[in-house]
Amino acid sequence: RFWITQATASKWATRLKLSNEPLDATFVYDDERVIYNIGALYSGSPYHSPGYSTPTGALCNYILLFPADDSLLGVTDFKLTAPGNNPGDDDTVQREETSYWIAAQLGLPFNYQRNVHLFVNGVRRGRIFEDSQIPNSEMIKQWFPDDDNGDLHKIAGWFEFDDAVNSFQTTWATLQPFNSGGKKKLARYRWNWQKRASQISASDYTHVFEMVDAANAAAAAYTASMEARIDVEEWLRIFAVEHIVGNWDSYGNNNGQNMFAYKPERGLWQLLIWDLDIVLGGGSDAATTSLFKATDPTMTRMIAHPPFRRAYWRALQDAVNGPLQGPALNALLDAKYAAFRSNGVSATSPTSVKSYVTSRRNYIIQQL
Repeated sequence: RFWITQATASKWATRLKLSNEPLDATFVYDDERVIYNIGALYSGSPYHSPGYSTPTGALCNYILLFPADDSLLGVTDFKLTAPGNNPGDDDTVQREETSYWIAAQLGLPFNYQRNVHLFVNGVRRGRIFEDSQIPNSEMIKQWFPDDDNGDLHKIAGWFEFDDAVNSFQTTWATLQPFNSGGKKKLARYRWNWQKRASQISASDYTHVFEMVDAANAAAAAYTASMEARIDVEEWLRIFAVEHIVGNWDSYGNNNGQNMFAYKPERGLWQLLIWDLDIVLGGGSDAATTSLFKATDPTMTRMIAHPPFRRAYWRALQDAVNGPLQGPALNALLDAKYAAFRSNGVSATSPTSVKSYVTSRRNYIIQQL
């Protein structure tokens, strides 16, 4: 639960919905612990925030920021989401969590999610919420404990608004070269490759520019250039998962966002999945949609390059012979559904998820 004053509620309802200014709130955890002076704000891109009304009105997602000296479960940054692309539209309440499970079974980093009941000023929010792990410094320490002081970037869309902040245009992330005066144009990369944590200057994009050079290397040097900069096998397994679950709204797929990239100090660039909410039949691609879509031409080139394409096929084959097989996945879906029902959560049967996975697996087998 979290509580805000009437004055805060009024300010929240009337200010710009994309404001990143935290508003003062009081947080209560399990009716036992109270944390004062947390920060609260909306979470959501310009595609979703126009539908938000007030913090207790139309269903919305939240960011909660806790004081450094009064953290919760060891962290200070929480993202609370109503399952689905449009908040709450995943009636199974399982699609994103299941997609992360598939990634985990393929040995990839994934965001942990747990279900929570959320109340704002005493108003219950949605059927259930997800406390979603965020790719931040805590997650980097978890997945890269021996090399956690590297360069973390959020791969995001660049939203350019009109003066009235009523409409916008989107430019997707890419590793294409953009030069000015014989140098990489830093301003062109800032919004798409947003710095999130770094031991170097916020204006030092050396590692990103090295990726750009590798992704655009001449044919004779291409394989060696890419393998010297990025973990090719890991990237292609990430792209395979995004295509398997139908998440067209991701980097390496139909759009150029919803991904993080991490460059360890002593290692190669890694990708970190983020925001898997248009998946497994929930507004996602059809089960027979191409496995090779990519908006960024440098990623199209990567997936088409023969030695890298074989790595991509290996990932798909591992999925077919592993997590996409029925027993383990269906047992997980059924157990969670039973838990939701026994706790009064109005989730629907995961039959549609099972059907999508079966159809998608059959399609991938045909392509293999």
